[in-house]
Amino acid sequence: SFSSQCQLRCSYCNPETSSSIAQEVEKFGAYPDSQTQMSRADRLRKGALPWNEEFPDQPNPYIESFWRWLPSVYDGLRVFRITGGEPFLSEDTFKFIEYVRNNPNSQMDIQFNSNLSFPEKVFERFMSVFKSVPKSHYKKVVLYASLDSWGDRAEYIRHGLRLPVMMDNIDKLLTEFPNLELRFTSTISILACHGLQEMLLQIANLKKKWGKNRVLISIYPLVFPSFQSIRIAKSEVDQPLQEALEYARKENQLFDAREVMMLEALSNLKPFDSAKSNQLTTDFYLFFKEYDRRKKTRFLSTFPEFSKLWSKAQELAQSQRT
Repeated sequence: SFSSQCQLRCSYCNPETSSSIAQEVEKFGAYPDSQTQMSRADRLRKGALPWNEEFPDQPNPYIESFWRWLPSVYDGLRVFRITGGEPFLSEDTFKFIEYVRNNPNSQMDIQFNSNLSFPEKVFERFMSVFKSVPKSHYKKVVLYASLDSWGDRAEYIRHGLRLPVMMDNIDKLLTEFPNLELRFTSTISILACHGLQEMLLQIANLKKKWGKNRVLISIYPLVFPSFQSIRIAKSEVDQPLQEALEYARKENQLFDAREVMMLEALSNLKPFDSAKSNQLTTDFYLFFKEYDRRKKTRFLSTFPEFSKLWSKAQELAQSQRT
């Protein structure tokens, strides 16, 4: 991770990983829940500030050390993965691509995590720079594209995501780089569940077009922050989870056993006990009420299926206040 620079403000992310969230928290203060998106003062006290926030006017010694270290291990690297932030907003990502262009390693997979929703100029720069790297200088490239749901739900969860831009960029990448493998990484919160089957349908379309072994998906249950977990109100999402699982089973010529198994794991999650669930549901309300205020979004307009959960959460928050 060269940098926390990122243009998105995802609901389950944090200021250490997204510069945009760090700027938001600096402007508005910490969120009112008990788990996430702390103020700068709180993070400084806990030693959680990234270097560029703690010492904004000084070069990062870890990055400097990396570039001194890389030549000594480069020939033996088999996988090199760049995460973020958003990697393509970091100059060091492009510096690494240039390094590969000048230093062949035919046994190395190059991997990127990305939201693929960054400005067009950045995407065009990546396309241009990476095309200049001879294919013999690496084994293959894997792009991990972060997507958790579909439509308005996806763009609410990952605030700043431009889904049409993302899908257009995916099409361009798969066209331009025949040896590129695309792997969606989906962190499934309670908010993602009702759009999960539609997301699988869209991924199935990509699999049909580009090949099921070239377009893959890895699905994980959200663990932190736990107030966004499926487990706070599992019964509310049992049906959409089961429908998504049955869809993947039916399309078994497209979704492999590993992908189906991950969906089965979601369906088999157990709910929190009632006392823990009530506390987390309170945090759920406090967080997303503030999330809507800061981002000018409307929770119930995007997730009308959670009207009962929202009412319960509101009641619990009000009872705790009194």
